[in-house]
Amino acid sequence: MSNISSQKVVETIMGSKAVLFHDQYKEPFIAPDGNGSRIIKLSTREFKHWLSAYCFKEFGSAPSTVTTGNIMQALSGSAVYQNEMKQLSVRFVLQDGVYWYDLGESAVRVDKHGWRIEKRPPIMFRRYAHQMPQVVPIKGGTLGKLKDFVNIDKEAELILFTVFAVTAFIPDFPHPLLVLSGPQGSGKSTPMRLLKKLIDPSTIKGVPAPKDEAAFAQFANHHAFMFFDNLSGMKPWFSDALARASTGDGFNKRALYTDDDDVVYEIQRPIAINGISQVITKADLLDRSILIGLKRIESSIRQSEEEIWQSFNEHKPLLLGAIFDVISGALKIIDEVDLDWHPRMADFARWGYAVSEVAGIGGDNFVEEYKANIEKQDEEAIEANPAAQALISFMEDLEEWEGTASSLLSELNKHVGFNSGLKDSYAWPKDAARLSIKLNEVEPNLNSRGITLKRYTSKLQRITHVTNENNVRTREEYEAQGNENTETEETVNSQSGLSLDDIPF
Repeated sequence: MSNISSQKVVETIMGSKAVLFHDQYKEPFIAPDGNGSRIIKLSTREFKHWLSAYCFKEFGSAPSTVTTGNIMQALSGSAVYQNEMKQLSVRFVLQDGVYWYDLGESAVRVDKHGWRIEKRPPIMFRRYAHQMPQVVPIKGGTLGKLKDFVNIDKEAELILFTVFAVTAFIPDFPHPLLVLSGPQGSGKSTPMRLLKKLIDPSTIKGVPAPKDEAAFAQFANHHAFMFFDNLSGMKPWFSDALARASTGDGFNKRALYTDDDDVVYEIQRPIAINGISQVITKADLLDRSILIGLKRIESSIRQSEEEIWQSFNEHKPLLLGAIFDVISGALKIIDEVDLDWHPRMADFARWGYAVSEVAGIGGDNFVEEYKANIEKQDEEAIEANPAAQALISFMEDLEEWEGTASSLLSELNKHVGFNSGLKDSYAWPKDAARLSIKLNEVEPNLNSRGITLKRYTSKLQRITHVTNENNVRTREEYEAQGNENTETEETVNSQSGLSLDDIPF
């Protein structure tokens, strides 16, 4: 190779059909075939291997280590500063009304008229070493087959699981967090592993909670779908990170081998978690969740792992085909879906309605079950917040209460008493500031119970005004009934021809 310069190799590559470009993070790439069938990051071992094979084919020998380094530097500079940026996504892209799903080297193209396989897709996907090729989908399947592989016996929860599975394939809108809980032997991991194999097959399956936000951001950036397995609790930072990744947000990570360069990941992913108990305590994340409870599987109907996955792998191509059929139909009607109900995850509700209409579930049925699940979220949020439970109990016979946060905490302390388990909870507020924080976290959930909070400043004090709308409505109804009775008496008296002065006492 000594008689072939790095400049000659660079010129030969740039004169071929290969395309240089950089992604949204300014990382340099090459597409050797000029399309999305294969792309290689220039700073990786994979590129070195490709370069060795390319040079051997073109020049009869492999480049030296020094020549390889020079070639990588020259091509990287050209990719970043002289070639265009291409937005890279992991596994799927929705662009100009056309949906693309990465199978490995080929891709599925879906629009409102149907779907087909493209062997040389124009769309370029980001691929990581852990990702596995997907099987080729087959037409003629049905989504109803999903229920055979999961231990979800309630029809309502099966509807939500199915809709989550299909919408997880569709990018660019906030997805709810799927939360499965149940005792040992309830098959919590199986639905998660099934979704991973179906959506984004990988050598990496479920993982425990990451150690910090940087580790979470990097892991999330490398997966189109991820799940965290067998959680026994959840730290506040992890709860916040899941909420942000579900809705879509940026995460900072320090670049390797630098002192001050940052990598900013923009993450919006479908995510699932499971555990024996429901581990979410923060209302902000509960508002973004679908909660599904599982029962222990009876030994008489329990299947072996081998049986489950053999059957699933046989039906997987048909299941994928059914999913792309539904996505095609949903693309056809999504712009016409205009719900008169707008929950926290409003985009998911719209897509869920469209998917349910096409899948034969029924959009109205989906909305009804999703509303019921959101009510369950409110219950879970209140259950995890002892201050909110105490306030609801305190206001049970009251219409209004007003005072400082310190006064309210004093009232709640007296109300729950010394024998209450609420005050023994680690989450019980120890001061007025913590009480305000705890109530702020669940204010929308309190509103769903008819408890509203308003705050204003008076005489340099921050005042909290609490109203129990349930009792206010009762009072208004009582007053209305009183007015109605008065009108009835006046009518009777008028008809009798008597005045009040004529009635003896």
